[in-house]
Amino acid sequence: MMRGGGRYRRNQAYRRESPLRPNEILPLIKQHFQMTWRLMGELFRASPGLMLIHSVQSAVSGILIPIQVYISAGLIGSIVASIAFAGGDLEQAADAEYLQFFVVGWLILQVLPLLMGVISQVVSMALGENFLHRLNQKLMLAANQVEDLGVFEGENIFNDSTAIRRELTRRPLAFMSAIFALLSALIALLSLSGAVVAYAWEIPVIAVGLGLLALVLRAATGRRIWGGNLSQSRHARMMDYVFSLCYARDSRQEIRIYGLANYLEGRFSVAFAAMKKIMNQTRWDVAKMNMYVIIPQVALLGWLLMVIIGATHATAADVTAVVFLLNGALALQGQVSSFSSQIGALIAHLAYFDKFYTFTDHLETYLVARDSRAEPGKVSTVDRISFDNCSFRYGNEPKPALVDVSFSATHGERIAIVGRNGAGKSTLMKLALGLYNPQSGQVSVNERDLRDTDVKSYWDRCAVCFQDFARYMFTVGENIAFRDADQQDVLPDLGALAEDKLTYSSQLGKEFEGEELSVGQWQRLSVLRCLHFARDRDVVVLDEPTAAIDPLYEEEIFRQFNEVSQNKLAFFVTHRLSIIRYATRILVMDQGRIVDDGTHTELMRRCDLYHEMYTAQADKYIREEENNEVDSDAS
Repeated sequence: MMRGGGRYRRNQAYRRESPLRPNEILPLIKQHFQMTWRLMGELFRASPGLMLIHSVQSAVSGILIPIQVYISAGLIGSIVASIAFAGGDLEQAADAEYLQFFVVGWLILQVLPLLMGVISQVVSMALGENFLHRLNQKLMLAANQVEDLGVFEGENIFNDSTAIRRELTRRPLAFMSAIFALLSALIALLSLSGAVVAYAWEIPVIAVGLGLLALVLRAATGRRIWGGNLSQSRHARMMDYVFSLCYARDSRQEIRIYGLANYLEGRFSVAFAAMKKIMNQTRWDVAKMNMYVIIPQVALLGWLLMVIIGATHATAADVTAVVFLLNGALALQGQVSSFSSQIGALIAHLAYFDKFYTFTDHLETYLVARDSRAEPGKVSTVDRISFDNCSFRYGNEPKPALVDVSFSATHGERIAIVGRNGAGKSTLMKLALGLYNPQSGQVSVNERDLRDTDVKSYWDRCAVCFQDFARYMFTVGENIAFRDADQQDVLPDLGALAEDKLTYSSQLGKEFEGEELSVGQWQRLSVLRCLHFARDRDVVVLDEPTAAIDPLYEEEIFRQFNEVSQNKLAFFVTHRLSIIRYATRILVMDQGRIVDDGTHTELMRRCDLYHEMYTAQADKYIREEENNEVDSDAS
């Protein structure tokens, strides 16, 4: 069974800029075939019927190419023969009789590809949409079904996920276009080779040589470009982030007040310059690769021309044969070039999908590990949560967030967790909820290791309001219960939000022509969401639930919290010690450790940190009350 989040590591196959060693070529080819087969399976499952139609259309398009060469050559030969027959050359009479046939055939071949193009466009768009939808679903499901959020810690996974998401809108469609174009080029290549080899066996050999040069070039450039994309993804992510700050509601106000426009433009330019440096080097490397193949390409094309001239002289070919041979050789070279081009493009796309599946497979290993557990225990009620010497560190952070934490909480307790900023309070709650697994130690629910528990059944018993709460641009009712607004009877009273003229059916978010809420209103909404789900659940967690809320409404929230948390196991993380009276027990945290545990009276007597924090806040409230009294007397 997999323990802990595990650090995401990149697959290095496409990050290297050094050339492949000979012993790496065959394994890489095998890997490409396996990836192509995997993607074809995804494409087939996306829409079997559309894939069959597109495959037939591509095959027919490939067959039409040698037919077009034959008809064009025959048309030119028949025209020449017709002119000669009109001049009295009776030997050309037979050839002249075929002119009508070739004219009709030529006209049909001008219309047929257009019809095939229309069919291809419609089918490929529909198939591409289904394919893209399937891959999007795969990416979303892989991300959303992983239970341990520690999997997502670290810069590598952010950089790679950014590169994957940025390319996802075009790569599936580009892969699909390349694979069907490859099928068409392969059929045309085989049929053209069979037609021209009767005149000169060297022609297909030269065409294949030209194609191999192009293939090697495009494969190398495709790998190099994708490597550049990965290398610059961190800088591109910074550019996207800085750009988004200019339009984000919370940041655009400070940008104006503090005059941050020039600073942000500077950060954007620095990131752009770093990205540009990488991509300029990539483009220069690609240009050098193209230069390396110019001389062999010219040599092969010269050889091809000499072979064609020699073949026509040796056979004393007529006009039709000469035109067919010349156009056939050129078409063959074009199809080989197209074939190699599509192979090169395919390799570039496969490099992307290698990263895509490395990412999703990494996430899915946790799903497999979860599903392979021997009868994970389901949670029907929560009576006790225990921490036993638990330590936890986020990603590559040098400082641990929790160190050797041990405590137990039982049904019926309301536990306040207090401490300075960065003491580990929110992290403690995320481990208690099973969102993260400790790197050492054990979190138990009902005396059973949470990692051996069906954590989804445990989450069904939990309600939580996070400090970093989510903002859903749905209706108010959907934000609270994720149900339609017509089920208002099951939703809690909106309280202060109703005073702001909001109803359960109010659409939120300016992005969707809805109401724009303040941070405090969004937090009140998240508290209502927690209180709604808490009614029939055993564990209630409020993590700084009133940090952005007017103190006038703080008492209202905690009175509601007190009501719904009766006969439950409740935690609330807070900096406002005035609401400590709602707690039956208090945990004091400092630098990732629980430094004391007790009631308010006990902690005031023996815990210096708690005494200092509470006294500082009490003095503050006393001073505020005295100031209010002075203001009242003055008025």
